[in-house]
Amino acid sequence: MKFADFLLEAPLPDNWDKDKFKGRLDFKGMVEYALERSKSLGEGSSRVAFNIEYKGRETALKIAKNPKGVAQNVQEILYLNDEKIKKLNITIPLIDYDTTNHKARWLHTEKADKIHDAYFEEELGLPLRDAILYINRDINPPKLSIGSKLQAERGEKLKKDSPIVKAIYKLLTDFPEIGYGDLARIQNWGMYKGRPVILDIGYDSTSAVLYKLAK
Repeated sequence: MKFADFLLEAPLPDNWDKDKFKGRLDFKGMVEYALERSKSLGEGSSRVAFNIEYKGRETALKIAKNPKGVAQNVQEILYLNDEKIKKLNITIPLIDYDTTNHKARWLHTEKADKIHDAYFEEELGLPLRDAILYINRDINPPKLSIGSKLQAERGEKLKKDSPIVKAIYKLLTDFPEIGYGDLARIQNWGMYKGRPVILDIGYDSTSAVLYKLAK
């Protein structure tokens, strides 16, 4: 589906000029036009997420602000379409993405509700950040023993039989290029249909390389 077709199909307000999206707007033009007419869900250094009503439900549309955002989109689409990752059931479902441009300037996903660290403390035995740091260090033990006491303390509290913990272990083991630091941020998670999901999985070592090549 083209970005223009998506906009034409969605129940947009009457004041949207749909012809604006039939061509190829630059990054600034796409973002500014959407910002004027839809609610922003959040903005980072490379992408802006918008709340878009689609087929009677609220969804999220991420638009790249620059080449870095495009690189993140490209990698995130690969991850969200990966069958091994889908089976883990901890990523937000992908609805559609830009196939008009050579590299995706936007992607469209389901929308998740806000999640709080109290949920992770209950389900994982630790706050999200502590759990991710422990899991990453357990998978990739450091050469030096600095912080080993804290690691041991976190290990005693972590609920290793939790399905979420097992899924994160599997994700970081099978896809070591994924930035664990981003996974440790509560802002990158949400609650979708009663389960925690990763909302932003696009920035990793691969996308960083793609961005550098595009500069």
